[in-house]
Amino acid sequence: MMKLAYDEHIRSKNILYRYIEQFTHSLKKQLPQLELNEQLEGKIIQFYCRILVFDGYLITETGPLYLKYFKKHRPYYLAVLEEVFQELIDFYKTDNDLLFIVFHSLMIDNTLDYSKVMPHTTIAIESGADPVLVNFYTRQIRYQISDDYHVIISPYHIDKTYDIVLSDQFNNHPNATFTYRIRIFPDAEQGQRIKGIIKELNVRKIDGSL
Repeated sequence: MMKLAYDEHIRSKNILYRYIEQFTHSLKKQLPQLELNEQLEGKIIQFYCRILVFDGYLITETGPLYLKYFKKHRPYYLAVLEEVFQELIDFYKTDNDLLFIVFHSLMIDNTLDYSKVMPHTTIAIESGADPVLVNFYTRQIRYQISDDYHVIISPYHIDKTYDIVLSDQFNNHPNATFTYRIRIFPDAEQGQRIKGIIKELNVRKIDGSL
């Protein structure tokens, strides 16, 4: 049993690194004017680890393996990732609209790709500020992920059970294994721009230019 868990850990970690590299490479191509120094690139990598590892994309059939491990054995690292995540979200939203849009587009697109490899999770999105955005996210993800992958993202309902809830509220979610609080969602106009970039990225994947 321990060997199987270790093998799964190594396989998941290697997949994670590959998608992190793809993410930073795409960011550089989309924003060549962005100076990705070592410090910023390090923060982006940590940010992306936070998205993939702690928000449910490495969930196994027996439960969220990495979240349990880090909570028990590396709580400081978990706290650092949470802090980095919030710093970057705030920076991209308030100081650089284009960077925020591109970053968010790549994050969604790459996470869609990654979730095809690591399936079996249910995610709910709850936004008190913009229900239009919730519909945008759920439609976009349903469009790109077939039922074969068993990755289900939908608007939040209290009478359903989820692995993860993404929320801009401070509500308790007793029907979720893990709640991930987001201070800032893109607005409707930014959502349309994000959708356009995701479409462009997928065209590039088809013709091999990404």
